[in-house]
Amino acid sequence: MKTLITLFCLIMPTLANAQSVTGTIESVAAEYGNLETSLSYEDIETLSLEIGDHFTVAHGGQRITVYFGKTYEDVQKGEWISFLNWEKKLRIAKSFANAAETLDAKAGDYLTISKIAVTE
Repeated sequence: MKTLITLFCLIMPTLANAQSVTGTIESVAAEYGNLETSLSYEDIETLSLEIGDHFTVAHGGQRITVYFGKTYEDVQKGEWISFLNWEKKLRIAKSFANAAETLDAKAGDYLTISKIAVTE
């Protein structure tokens, strides 16, 4: 038990300062190919992501940059957008394009998101 508690104490600071979070694609919208993920509001908070930030999505050897916004209108045609859906889970989409086809993604696939550090 002491070993378990020690291990937990070592891991907790890492989680508090997480650089990336991994989740799964729970479903793909049939019409537009939007990716509904298992990543929650809490996961977004862990990365300190705020509206207007960009982050990367790593999936199957690909890495894309995604804008964290509120609606599809926050980006121009062909750009990547994400926001929290009505379940407070992260949706990843490509404006006027099929996100699933572009990433060759399907339900059950893993993806990792990482906040892009802004240097001043």
